[in-house]
Amino acid sequence: MTPAATPSNVQLVAEVTGTTLVVVDTYPSLPGGLAYCQAGEERFLRVIALAPAGPEEMLRIKLASCRQNIELTDPGVEWLESSSTLRVHWLLGPSSRAQPEELTLRIGAR
Repeated sequence: MTPAATPSNVQLVAEVTGTTLVVVDTYPSLPGGLAYCQAGEERFLRVIALAPAGPEEMLRIKLASCRQNIELTDPGVEWLESSSTLRVHWLLGPSSRAQPEELTLRIGAR
């Protein structure tokens, strides 16, 4: 993904009324040598605060990448509205890139 790249897909995961958006955006992977990852995708989870001065990205986490061997389970991203909790489940996580990982975030005040 290049800094000026346009996402091929944007999915709204959650909205904490008037304060926060949680989105997943997808970009095509940059082509690499030896045809490595040319048809792949890079996916990011973003938590965006809705501030009076304009939206501000508070968190960005790579969810999936063919270039870095990061892969989500199914379902990979879960929003639990009753507790404003976001759960991410990786088959191959971003820290180890070799074993499952899980992340739980509480967003907003409830």
